[in-house]
Amino acid sequence: MKGAALYDLRRSLLNKALIIIVIAVVALGAGIAYLELSLSRSIAPYYIVIEPFHNGSSLGLLLSPSGSPLGNARIYVIYPNSSPGVLVTNSSGYVLIGSGVGIGPVYVNGANRSVMLGTAALVNVNLRAGRATLFFSVYPEPGAREFKVYVRQAELGLRGRIINYTAAQYLGEYGPGIWRAEVKVGPEPAVVITAVPVNSSSATNETTELMPPELELKSVAFQPMATAANIMAEFLPLVALFLTNDLFARLRSTRAIEFLLARPITKGQLLTSRYSAGLLALLISALLASAALGLIVYLMAGPVVTLSDALVVFAASFASAAAFYSLLYLVSAATRGHFIAIAVILYIVLYLFNFSFIAAAIAQRPWLVYAGPLGAAGSIISGYLGVSSLLQSGVSYSEAAASLAAWAVVPIAAAIALYSRSGEP
Repeated sequence: MKGAALYDLRRSLLNKALIIIVIAVVALGAGIAYLELSLSRSIAPYYIVIEPFHNGSSLGLLLSPSGSPLGNARIYVIYPNSSPGVLVTNSSGYVLIGSGVGIGPVYVNGANRSVMLGTAALVNVNLRAGRATLFFSVYPEPGAREFKVYVRQAELGLRGRIINYTAAQYLGEYGPGIWRAEVKVGPEPAVVITAVPVNSSSATNETTELMPPELELKSVAFQPMATAANIMAEFLPLVALFLTNDLFARLRSTRAIEFLLARPITKGQLLTSRYSAGLLALLISALLASAALGLIVYLMAGPVVTLSDALVVFAASFASAAAFYSLLYLVSAATRGHFIAIAVILYIVLYLFNFSFIAAAIAQRPWLVYAGPLGAAGSIISGYLGVSSLLQSGVSYSEAAASLAAWAVVPIAAAIALYSRSGEP
C-alpha cells in the first residue's frame, strides 16, 4: 500500500492540470496583493509637521507621501467659530496655523487628499531598502537650550539650539525647529524621537519623546499579504477538488476502482491510501504556493513578512483546503455519481459565499465565523497578521483551530467507515 501511495503522489504532483491550478492560485493572490499595495500607496495621506509656538500658533510644513514640501497648496480648515476657510502654503510649503483651527483635506493636482497632522512624519518609505525620510519638530524642556537628537537610540548627528519661537516665521529650510533626516526603518510601527541636552550624560527627566508617526509600516505590506493569503485559502480547495476527483471519485463513477479492489486490499485501505497520497500532494502544493506568495510580497514591499508569518499563512491555507478535501472524500464515498456537481455546490457555499461569515453577520454572532473552514482559516490569517475584521475585534485561535481540525478529521473518518461498509465498490 505504501508503494501505491507513493506512485499516486508522484502522478498527482506531475499532473499538468494540478500544476496549472497551483500557479493560477498564486498568480491570483499575488496580483491582488500588488493591486492593493499600489492602491494603498496611491491614496497615502499627506502630512503636516507642526512646531508649536508659545503664542498658540504653529508653523506647519506640508509634505507629500514621497517627502516633497508642497508650495502654494490649498488646505481646507475649520476655524474655532465653526466657519470654513482656506490656508495656502508659501512657495516652500510652510503655513501658519492658528490655535484651535481644524485641518481638513488638501487640494493637490485637482483632487482632495487627506492630511495627517503631527509633530513627526515618516515619508518616502522604502521597506526593501530599509530607509525612510523622517520630518519632525523638536522642542526640549525649558532650560535645555542645546540638544542632540536620537531615533531608536541611534544619534542622527543633528544638533540644535533653542531660539525665540514667537519671532519665528518661514525661516530657512524646514523652519527653526523642523528637522529632516534619513533614518533606518523596519517592520516596527513606532519611531521614538528623543531630544537630549548636550551637556547631559543621561536622558532621565530631560528627554522629550514626540508622538510617533501615524504610519504603521507593517500595514503597508501586511494588508496586501493578508488579502493574498485569504485569496489563497479561498481558491486552494480547488486543488483538493481536482485531487479527489482524480484519485478516487472518477474511479468510482467509471467503475475502474473494481480493478484495484481485485488485488488483496480492503476498501478501507484503498481509500486511506488514495486519501493519504492526495493529502501529501495538497500539502506540497500549499507549501509551494505559500513560499511563492511570500517571495512575491517580499519583492514588492520588502522584508516585512517573517518566516513565522509565512508559516501561519501556509498552515491556515493548508488546513482550509484539507478540510474541503476530507469533505469531498465523504461525498465521493456516499455517491458514485454527480460528484462534480455536488463538489462545486459545496465549494460555492463554503468558499465563494463563505456561509459562516454571512451567518455571523446576519446573526451578529462573531463566533459563527469559525463554523466554516474558510472563516476559521481567514480569522487566523487576518488575526495573526494584525488586520482587523469587520466582525471581530479579537481572534480565538483555539476555537478556529478546533473548527479546522474537526472539518479535516470528521468527514474522512466518516468516509472510511461508510465506504468500508458499503456494498458497492
